[in-house]
Amino acid sequence: MSVDVFIGFVFRVKCVNKKPCHKFCCLSIMDIFHVLLRSKIYFELEIRSVLSENWPSDIYFYLNDTELAHWISPGDFGDVRGIYTPEWWFDNWNQYGLLKLLSINKRGTFIDGLLVSSVTIDMLKLSYQSELRFRIGVPDNAANLGGMTIYGRGFGNYNQGIKFRMIYRKDDA
Repeated sequence: MSVDVFIGFVFRVKCVNKKPCHKFCCLSIMDIFHVLLRSKIYFELEIRSVLSENWPSDIYFYLNDTELAHWISPGDFGDVRGIYTPEWWFDNWNQYGLLKLLSINKRGTFIDGLLVSSVTIDMLKLSYQSELRFRIGVPDNAANLGGMTIYGRGFGNYNQGIKFRMIYRKDDA
């Protein structure tokens, strides 16, 4: 079972002042890129296994067909209703997940701040023209086949869809 999620983004900075104030909102995009600490990519999402709490799942993350990392979801949480789960959603269905932060930088790939893979941002060979294809899946040959549920806005405990952020440092190019 694989679920493809396609990410697109536009970066815009607009100042509300009549003349440049040299605050963050008045910097050019290249200036903003220049002052950032490091080049990084972040994905943040609420995710969980599909099956019962005793059925873990090996969930794999890919960017442009490069396997970034995998995380073992401990099971499904159905013990209490999700904070944002709508009333029409059945009580015996998945209610909420865990908020996971996947980040890729020059040192490797991290989940919730822990190094989980040696894949670095440089290994992805991205440029300003790169198309990004983020995939999440449970391969058929995984040790734990508990499936996955991705929660979006209006479901689970975090009222958000999949968040994406890319930080580029001019000196890293």
